[in-house]
Amino acid sequence: MFDLCSSEPTALLDSEDWEVLPVELMRVWTADGGDDPSRPEPVPPAFDEWEPGLFSAGVLASLDRTRVSGRDLVAVLIAEERLIAHLRALQAATIAELARADVSDPDSYARGELAWEDAAAEIGAALRLTRRNAEARLLTAVRLWIDYPAVGAALARGEFDYSRARVICEEVSALDPEQAADVVERVLERAADLTSGQLRAWIRRLVAEADPDGAAERYERAVEERRVVAEVDPDGTASLCGFDLPPDRVAEARARIEAIARSLRTEGETRSLDQLRADVYLDLLCGTGEHLRARGVVDITIDLDTLAGLADHPGEIPGFGPVIADIARQLTHEHGRQWQVTLTHQNEPVWVGTTRRRPDTALARRLRARYPRCVFPGCRMPARRCDLDHIRPWSEGGVTSEHNLAPLCRHHHMVRHRGWTYRRLPDGHHEWTSPLGWTYTTAHPP
Repeated sequence: MFDLCSSEPTALLDSEDWEVLPVELMRVWTADGGDDPSRPEPVPPAFDEWEPGLFSAGVLASLDRTRVSGRDLVAVLIAEERLIAHLRALQAATIAELARADVSDPDSYARGELAWEDAAAEIGAALRLTRRNAEARLLTAVRLWIDYPAVGAALARGEFDYSRARVICEEVSALDPEQAADVVERVLERAADLTSGQLRAWIRRLVAEADPDGAAERYERAVEERRVVAEVDPDGTASLCGFDLPPDRVAEARARIEAIARSLRTEGETRSLDQLRADVYLDLLCGTGEHLRARGVVDITIDLDTLAGLADHPGEIPGFGPVIADIARQLTHEHGRQWQVTLTHQNEPVWVGTTRRRPDTALARRLRARYPRCVFPGCRMPARRCDLDHIRPWSEGGVTSEHNLAPLCRHHHMVRHRGWTYRRLPDGHHEWTSPLGWTYTTAHPP
């Protein structure tokens, strides 16, 4: 019955029949025992896949949810969510038309001319909204049905909820119409499978790839407006927040707070981890408290082409999402700050290193296993008694990674800083150049 009534029969009905039709359909559906209170009330097959509209609304209105099985309740929940999205899309279409209405003549329309303030005032008064809320609803409606109608149509079909539709519109609004259309087309293929947070991070990456120069300009403008806001909360506490801060510094600050807070979780500590984070946050800002030297390590991922300057793909800070290419490149050369850098090629990791000066234990073990002695010509000092030296000096941008470290005894480490230079050859040997220009090769096993 539901399959038969999903398309053409609607044209055969008088208007007064519409309200009773879904109820009658449910009566037919449950005629073989639907009145038995001990029997679970069935829902139509594949109800969660129905296109939202009159029929799904009627079925949902007629259901006794206390008699629906747990499995079918999930289908009902999905159908309800799709219907809500459908109605939000219809309401947005109504609001968008209000924005195009000529308020001097309620029966005429000035297509394309947005009576913005008048429309926002009308919407706010009709729906009892604040001015800011009414303007936000109006802006989203215009974006959905005038700027990006494909998003409005997908919302009307119930493919995703209103929050995800709003995320799409907000994030692509920085692009020109042609670029935005390309990103929207790509995003709509997967939007239904992603949370709003996942969707926002993905679109930001796509936007940065589509317009890297614009992304850099927007970043600079936003950072110029950075600020700290202190507010008193209703319960007598207060909140201290920083806005429009550089994401790399926020990630570093958060990692440090996390490292210190976890170091304080000793036996007898009664504060929760959240409480410790909050106390450490204030201690750092106020210059008080103990154990404030710990530093956290923050991850960043960047592809090889971008690092080499051949592309401007955004990098990624886990937990924060994409960062523009210029910032990602800068972070891979930071010194005095601890960043673990992952280089990728075709989305596969090809190298992992750290911007901190001292190598971790695992890296030190690998180097000393590969080069068991000091790499200065003729030196036999065991690597375990050597310093791990940066072949390209740390002060000149050398990274703390396996390809840029070598064991040097303390004596030859000092010699190296008095005019000697060296480099690693492709075969793993090391070539030294003396202050007089002579070259010597240390043939350690690769």
